[in-house]
Amino acid sequence: MSRLIDADALIKRLEDLAADSWNKESGASLYLCDFADLVDDFPSAHHWIPCTERLPEPNEMHILTVEHGKGNRFIGVGFMEKDGRWGNYLGFELEATPIAWMPFPEIYQGEENESN
Repeated sequence: MSRLIDADALIKRLEDLAADSWNKESGASLYLCDFADLVDDFPSAHHWIPCTERLPEPNEMHILTVEHGKGNRFIGVGFMEKDGRWGNYLGFELEATPIAWMPFPEIYQGEENESN
């Protein structure tokens, strides 16, 4: 099960720990800085990925930001075909241009103590 965390708060805490004199003397600060870099480089659970940066795997449905006309942006659902064309959830070719995408979040499963 994935968890959402405040990555900025975690990085700040790791940096504070790395600055601690005991951690500097023991050499732990090097590892703590490495961990902070790893957290910073790890992708967020839900963030927009510009199409200019990376394209999604073909035929996988995603949430899209599309541009139609000059500056008119909308959120939609669609996928990129193997040939690079984009389709919507009904299978029709998109008339708008996808500029960013993100994976769908996980389906809500409910809480353990939640009654149905």
